[in-house]
Amino acid sequence: MDNDRIKGAAKDVKDTVKEAASKVTGNRQTEAEGKIEKTTGKVQRNVGEAKDQARDLLKTASNPEPVAGRDPTRSPPCTFPLEKTP
Repeated sequence: MDNDRIKGAAKDVKDTVKEAASKVTGNRQTEAEGKIEKTTGKVQRNVGEAKDQARDLLKTASNPEPVAGRDPTRSPPCTFPLEKTP
């Protein structure tokens, strides 16, 4: 799991609490700061998720699953016609 994902989720939770507390106290400036920081946390978490997905895709692309009944050392058979069609 990517650090951005963890930090973003933690920031999101912390700033949700900050936003709720400021609503109770009526402090609009702190409430606005909480909303901004909460959004920043969500963006950071999404960046971490994207990094995780990219890492997973690269891992599967570099280590493909073997196909049953096929020798992985041989190239796949030709699937396009070799002769020109009229």
